[in-house]
Amino acid sequence: MIQTGLGYLDAKYTRLDPSQNFTTDLRSLAKDSKLVNTPEWSGNLGLQYALNFGSGQIITRVDWSYTDDQYKDALNFPQLHQDSYSLIDAHITFVRAGDAWEVSVFGKNLSDERYITSGFANGLTQGRVTANPGRPREWGLSFKYVFGTR
Repeated sequence: MIQTGLGYLDAKYTRLDPSQNFTTDLRSLAKDSKLVNTPEWSGNLGLQYALNFGSGQIITRVDWSYTDDQYKDALNFPQLHQDSYSLIDAHITFVRAGDAWEVSVFGKNLSDERYITSGFANGLTQGRVTANPGRPREWGLSFKYVFGTR
């Protein structure tokens, strides 16, 4: 199975109200400022393959996602500019025919990409910036049990 998606976003300010002042100083905004968390391009690709194996099935899956560069704050602080990045996740799952359980080995962010998911900058406090990092590379084992009949 193949799944894919492509996104294009042309987000921009069309009008600013200079009398508004929220947690950041909106007077510093300009019409050419980039909106928060609005990558121009994004995309994903998922590949999945199932193989009958003994009394069960082995399912492998790899997912790739791409996010274009973006800002994590309204004032477009350089410290909160996130360059474009890609993430790769994968898992292998064993499902036994007729049983209510499955077990998976998985990896997330396999390339150990460093990126920020959100941030805050306050123009009124001389540029104090806080950024929240994305999750690093992770490996794990999961077990799933389905109650009831399958």
